[in-house]
Amino acid sequence: PNCRATSGDAGPGVSDYDKGAQLAAARTEEARCSARALGLQEPIFLGYGDGALWEQAQSKDSGASQLETQLRALIAQYKPMTIITWGPDGGYGHADHRMVSALVSEIVQSQPYNRPSARENR
Repeated sequence: PNCRATSGDAGPGVSDYDKGAQLAAARTEEARCSARALGLQEPIFLGYGDGALWEQAQSKDSGASQLETQLRALIAQYKPMTIITWGPDGGYGHADHRMVSALVSEIVQSQPYNRPSARENR
């Protein structure tokens, strides 16, 4: 699935919108439009607050912990052969992107399915 962790409402980036609901709506439509153009299913929007994931990483009851649980469930459900996410630097150091990268990488590395054996890697 095409999954979006946050709404993108906190940072205007390159747009004419101020921070807030209007920016989030524009980013949601951008995600839907790009999915349609690529022939992908409707994106999954997890709805976490933009710019807040990294702050929540310290608590087991945190949004980051909840996000990990949701991502783990989605990966287990869809069993994707390929996952594209942010690199460890978050693209340009964005803390939320780095958090998503770390969570997805940890989940994928812990999965037993579709992993080549050492013999296949030779």
